[in-house]
Amino acid sequence: MSTPPPAELPHSIKRSRLTGAVTVHFACPACKAGINSPVDDAGNTDKCPDCGTDFRVPGMEARRAEDVRRKAKQAEQRAAEERAQQQRKEEAAWAAAARTRIAATRADRARRPRPYTAGCCVTGYIMAIAGAGLLVFGIFMSTTVSGVNNIGLLNDRIVLVIVGSVLVLSGIILRAVSALGDEVHRWGRKLMGKPRENSPTKVHEETSPTE
Repeated sequence: MSTPPPAELPHSIKRSRLTGAVTVHFACPACKAGINSPVDDAGNTDKCPDCGTDFRVPGMEARRAEDVRRKAKQAEQRAAEERAQQQRKEEAAWAAAARTRIAATRADRARRPRPYTAGCCVTGYIMAIAGAGLLVFGIFMSTTVSGVNNIGLLNDRIVLVIVGSVLVLSGIILRAVSALGDEVHRWGRKLMGKPRENSPTKVHEETSPTE
């Protein structure tokens, strides 16, 4: 017949709230001194620090339970790391696909012919700003010299106001022509069967990975 394992010493198991460490609390079988041992020492032979009596540290069941808990926690951590790594790979693949599509969209946009009125927009802005400056300067320009109206300055003021007004009006007209040209160009491409290019924002939305 097999010999049954020796009975363990009476003990209690406590877990630290601060560190989470598990310890076994029991009394020396000889001098009854209180002893605290880590749960990992359960089943090992030790000596009492007071009287030197040999004893076997109790708490084998708690040690087995702690080993199971640690293995489960390690498995959970590994699974979380694998999920995070997989998510990083998916995000990297999504970002690479988005960059590729954006680059292709920009390259396709660069190859497409621009409307003939493309330069009118910037020119219109410049003319409108310059005209507004001349118009303001002409309106607030003084035409008196020593309290007497000067005909030459008055003529300059009239010319500045007229030129500024013409420039502002021309800038507005050029901007309208540019907008009209862009719209005609867009509708022309639709009629020719060429789809409108996707914006970068739309590309991101289309290639965004599902959560």
